[in-house]
Amino acid sequence: MSINKLKVIFPFLILISTTVSVIAQNYMDEGYQNVLNGQIDKAIDAYTQEIQLNLLNDNAYYERAKLYIHKGELDSAVRDVKMGLTIDAVKPVGYSLMGYIYLNKEEYQKAEKEFTTAIEQDSLFVTAYVFRAETYVNTHQYNKAIRDYTKVIDLSPSSAMYYQRRGHTFMKMKKYKEALSDFNNTIALDPRIIDAYIFKAEINTMQNEFDEALSTVEQGLLIDQNNIKLLSLKGDCLSNSIQFSDALKAYNQALLYNPQYAYAYCRRGELYARLEKNKEAINDFNNAIKWAPSYGFAYYKRGILLTKSRKYLEALSDYDSALKYFPTYYNALVEKGKTELALGRLDDSMASLYKAIEIDPSKAYTYVLMGNAYLGKKEYTQAKDFFSEAISHSTNYGYAYMQRGFAYKLSEELDSALTDLDRAVSLMKNNSKVYSYLGDVYSLKGNLEEAQANYTKALDITPQFSYVIHQRAWTSIKLKDYENALEDFTLLHNLGKSKYVDLYGEGVALMELGDLTKSNEILESAVQKYPDYSSARILLGYNYALLGDNDLAEDQIVDVLKLDASAEEVSGVRGIIAFNNKNYKKALKYLNSALKKNPKDKKLYYYRSLTFTKLGKAKKALDDKSKAVALGYKSSSVPLGSELK
Repeated sequence: MSINKLKVIFPFLILISTTVSVIAQNYMDEGYQNVLNGQIDKAIDAYTQEIQLNLLNDNAYYERAKLYIHKGELDSAVRDVKMGLTIDAVKPVGYSLMGYIYLNKEEYQKAEKEFTTAIEQDSLFVTAYVFRAETYVNTHQYNKAIRDYTKVIDLSPSSAMYYQRRGHTFMKMKKYKEALSDFNNTIALDPRIIDAYIFKAEINTMQNEFDEALSTVEQGLLIDQNNIKLLSLKGDCLSNSIQFSDALKAYNQALLYNPQYAYAYCRRGELYARLEKNKEAINDFNNAIKWAPSYGFAYYKRGILLTKSRKYLEALSDYDSALKYFPTYYNALVEKGKTELALGRLDDSMASLYKAIEIDPSKAYTYVLMGNAYLGKKEYTQAKDFFSEAISHSTNYGYAYMQRGFAYKLSEELDSALTDLDRAVSLMKNNSKVYSYLGDVYSLKGNLEEAQANYTKALDITPQFSYVIHQRAWTSIKLKDYENALEDFTLLHNLGKSKYVDLYGEGVALMELGDLTKSNEILESAVQKYPDYSSARILLGYNYALLGDNDLAEDQIVDVLKLDASAEEVSGVRGIIAFNNKNYKKALKYLNSALKKNPKDKKLYYYRSLTFTKLGKAKKALDDKSKAVALGYKSSSVPLGSELK
């Protein structure tokens, strides 16, 4: 217990009479009168003179000890109490005072022993019960504390403060019904006890009974209209009731009365964050921390805001600060784990999340985050185990089904993936990511139409989901739906999300639609973005060859071979170049080689059919042309001039 708290409680202690009447001597009367007048040092002098006059006056030692306690001079108080007990060892007040000193020195075991001795000597000694109960509260022995407070209430049933203290203990035990009953009794017996209104309103707020909480706060403000805690609670109630303007007024009023009140800064900061006034929110969290450097909740809240702003390193520092003051702060551990996950610090993230699970193993969300960390490590079996654990704690947890389905997809267990993803859809129909995953699974199973349908559902929910636009575009190419593919590639470009692989895809679509010139413009852009992109260079080579620009086509082949001297994809381009140069035997050699690697390339079949024609092999030419047409080749897709050169 801090000295400040001691000074709050101590006036009550001073005014408690001892079991022995004060000896009627002038110095004792003078000391007592000085205490009533707040002249503590003069009172100490008076009791000192009494002791010098009468060394065996144990009461003088006790009264002086109380004043030393009040001043925080605990060692002096200990000496006086010991002297008093030396004079008379059967004096409950002496043991009670000694217990009180130990209580304030946070030596709780010694304190409990002294209070117990006082009670054994006087079973009706209310003060000893009260402070033994305080000792039990400080050591989290709440049931023992309740027992003592109940005894005190039996002994003094009209004393409101004891109901308030027992109520606060019930509150710590989360026995809110009993706590509310005690706070109501407190208010009924003495409406001036403000803490009863505060604690009652806090319980109402925790139970989402904001109207009841606000009513309690207003009753308290009638007693103390400037109470900063009540004003802040009023702000909390109004904020939760979406009365943001009035809530701000309440917080502002609390801070007007006390510009250093950290709680009001923190709560107003939360409200600003909710209103997306991030600059004001950060400023309030800063002030909360300035005036209360160990305010873990303020660090936590500032960390949340910094995480949303993607200032992950600063956020981590705040979560660490919150955990410094509250090592078992579950939410701070979870947010720290999430932030470490976002930074790719997978082992650190897992360490934080394991600690969170130790603190509260019932939270499904923590297991999901752990599963995501294992996904990042590509340890899919462990990931699935954690997602399954999350589902065991929350059987309708759609996100957990979705992530387990994703893990099944990554481990190529596609049927299991579909089962989980379908379950996820039934639980969260408006989640675009689950449809994205479904599209991927159907694509892997070769069901392109179903894949395309799911990608479209995802984009109906989130129209700018760039990954899905990319996937749908390439699925359109596989389905030979080149116009729709171009629309999606254009959409990616307009969103500023077009990557070199998307430029390549756009080039493919344009090539298939016969616009080779435009295709080459796009492919040149892809090569500029990624000079080592051999696929784009090969397609450029094809396009230039098809256009009859043999030199430009050969340039691309040379560049590809610089990147990979063993590249086999160049055979097709060289076959068309040889055809253009009327070297038909050489063309046939290259085209045969290319078709072994790409047996479904329609343009290669078409050009080999032309080559067979030139070589006088009409039947083989007809067979190849039929294959090209069956694969979707249209002669109009290639300028006729290039075929006749």
